[in-house]
Amino acid sequence: MMFDYGLHVREAAATMVLPNRRKLDTVMALLFSFDGHIGRGQFWLGYLAVVILAVLIAIIVSVMVPWEDVTVTGADGQPTLDFTSPALTPAWIAYLVYFVVGLWIAIAISIKRFRDRGKSGWWSLIMFITLIGPIWWLIELGFLPGDPGPNTYGPPAVSA
Repeated sequence: MMFDYGLHVREAAATMVLPNRRKLDTVMALLFSFDGHIGRGQFWLGYLAVVILAVLIAIIVSVMVPWEDVTVTGADGQPTLDFTSPALTPAWIAYLVYFVVGLWIAIAISIKRFRDRGKSGWWSLIMFITLIGPIWWLIELGFLPGDPGPNTYGPPAVSA
């Protein structure tokens, strides 16, 4: 009788991969899904992901762009950026990708957080009201607790 080492290695690998796969699925659902609702902790984690993405894009762009090719001397003798320079094309593409992905994440977590508060995801649009909107949005989503019991959108979120 032969012992199949490959079977045991595959079984061990499967038990190691599944928990990591579930974690990845959880993170992807937090950042990109519009389903369900989330608590304050997950809300702040989502926005931390947006900030980390912005920093990574800024680092990549600062390394990628040849700054000596995109600066010109202005009339006052000071160096300024030539935003029309073709050398800035990679930066524009990177910032466009960041804008689309960051906006998607921001909308997704805002909608889910408003649902945790028992409100429609359409309340996310309050952010566009000048001055008072972003303040209201930040207090409502970042600091106030969700509904203590089930609401129209389901049971309460796990994190507070």
